[in-house]
Order: sequence, then C-alpha cells, then structure tokens
Amino acid sequence: MPVFKGDVKRTVVEEIEEIRREIEEMRSRIDRIRETMFSSLEESVQPLYTHYEDEKGYHYLIDVPYANESDVRLTVGEGEILVLITNKQKQRYSLRIRTPRAADTSRISIKRIKWLIHVDIPKG
Repeated sequence: MPVFKGDVKRTVVEEIEEIRREIEEMRSRIDRIRETMFSSLEESVQPLYTHYEDEKGYHYLIDVPYANESDVRLTVGEGEILVLITNKQKQRYSLRIRTPRAADTSRISIKRIKWLIHVDIPKG
C-alpha cells in the first residue's frame, strides 16, 4: 500500500500534538508539586541547624524538639533538598539545603542522635 506525503505529514503532526499534550501534562504536575511544597513552606518555621563536610559527605544537624526520623520528609529537586519536619506537637519546620555537585542524593540517610536529626548526604 503506497504512502502519500499527506498521510505522513498528518501522522507526524498528530505525534507532535501528542508530545505537546504530554509536556503540558508534565508541566501541570510540576506546578502542583511546587504549589504543595511552597504552601508547606509558608506554614512552617526554619529550624536551628548546622552543617559540616568531611571525606565521606555532607552532614546536617537539625534541632527540632519532639521529632523523630519518621517525622522527616525529604524532597530532592534540582540542586537542592527540601527537608520538612512535623514534630509530635504538630509544629512544622522546613529547611532548604543546596546540594553540592559531588553529593549523591540517592543515598541520603536520616537518623536521630540525642535531640538532633542528622541528615547525611554521601559524596558521589
């Protein structure tokens, strides 16, 4: 069965339109995620924290009273990590961490030692 130029053009145009719809759908999802993140930030307080770097990675010590590892949510984005913590008294804390290029964000660990939440980001 011969293929005509008009049929090929129509098929290509349909595929381009489908890709445009998918891109718009992804943009909408990203916008919803950002809105959720920023609404959480507006209702929260930045906790006291300190950080240091050693040969193994980057370490953040976050002081949030009445919080455990299970109270911590991490959102990894382009070049940053958003740490959201809701403690047992329902107080919300948020911390934005800029991640160095050498950081391996796929292997982040969270633990509580005494009264501090430790967020460890290994070097890649």
